[in-house]
Amino acid sequence: QARIGTLAAEGKGNLSGQKGSGGSFTWQCWAQGSSRLRLVLTHLAAGLLADVLVEGDRASCYDPQAQTLTKGSLDALSVPGLSQTACLVRLLAGPMDTLTFKADGHLSLDIGNGRHWRILLDRDHLTYESAELRAGEEILARVSFEPGEYRMSAQVPWPMRMRVDRPGENWKLKLRFSEVQPGAPLEAEVFMLKVPEGTQVVERP
Repeated sequence: QARIGTLAAEGKGNLSGQKGSGGSFTWQCWAQGSSRLRLVLTHLAAGLLADVLVEGDRASCYDPQAQTLTKGSLDALSVPGLSQTACLVRLLAGPMDTLTFKADGHLSLDIGNGRHWRILLDRDHLTYESAELRAGEEILARVSFEPGEYRMSAQVPWPMRMRVDRPGENWKLKLRFSEVQPGAPLEAEVFMLKVPEGTQVVERP
């Protein structure tokens, strides 16, 4: 991965093995590094699932089915697949100069709140091979990148397909990029949630 800074992208996903999940969804995202992210998830049958803004360690999520705007940590949001998708996009959108090289040969990206990505590289192509999101030594998510599914985008080798899971849990998340624009100019409006009047606001830790 090269230094990205900003990202505009879209794709498709599928979450299986988790209660309340099923079927496929599409997603759109806009990111400024790993600190600011807007992510929109849409179920192919049910319509809009969630519109979420992540800034640092805090998230605001509009759920049209529950007619609520939930504010709190990313983990406090209940939309299936949302936190995993958001964490993965933040990893890919993070500028290269925020990565640190460790003595055992892996890369590390600190995303705050005591969490970091531990990234292993494909030494032949210098692309991501796998990654683990950790809180201390606890593994919160594992990602495997398909080596034959990289595509050059704006002179950046970009992983187009990946699989996400967590040790000891049954759910599996498959994500695919269809459009990727690393370094895209972003307007301030893309980081503004549009919530209908009368939406209930729920505050969580």
